[in-house]
Amino acid sequence: MVTFKRLMAVALLIALAAAGVWYFMFYRSDEAVIGRRIDKFETLLTKSPGSGGSAEALANLQLSGMIADGCEVREIHPLIDGVYSPTAFASLVSQGHAACDRIEVEFDHEDIKLTAPASATITLEASVEAKLKGGDKQEDNRDLIIKMKKVDDDWKIASITAPPMLKD
Repeated sequence: MVTFKRLMAVALLIALAAAGVWYFMFYRSDEAVIGRRIDKFETLLTKSPGSGGSAEALANLQLSGMIADGCEVREIHPLIDGVYSPTAFASLVSQGHAACDRIEVEFDHEDIKLTAPASATITLEASVEAKLKGGDKQEDNRDLIIKMKKVDDDWKIASITAPPMLKD
């Protein structure tokens, strides 16, 4: 009986040690943290039908926390290309949400590359489907390059660029 209890205690210690190694090596790795930030960014850009004002306000607050000061948006659309503060970027997204009944954003084929200890480049394919308040639908699919930088131990979006598309 004593041997069984010791065996169980040793097994539990080994399991806890393995969980700790996994947590610090994989769950907390910069690539994993950046991947989760990009997933959260995708979620915050999406608007569900009938989402209320309090949900929008919370999303705005979370979104502004993900954006670095001087976030640059280039080659997306002439009306939104520019340099934004975190609150201005969240306001821009909020204006887009206000003009639509539904927005579905999907990021695929994410490729995360650490370019320095405090910077990363993420390339991905973005698909957006929006149903405007007037009933019109718009769709857009394009590649994006998102650059992130580590600010106060938190990964923030520093720029979003759509590389030029090849012309036929």
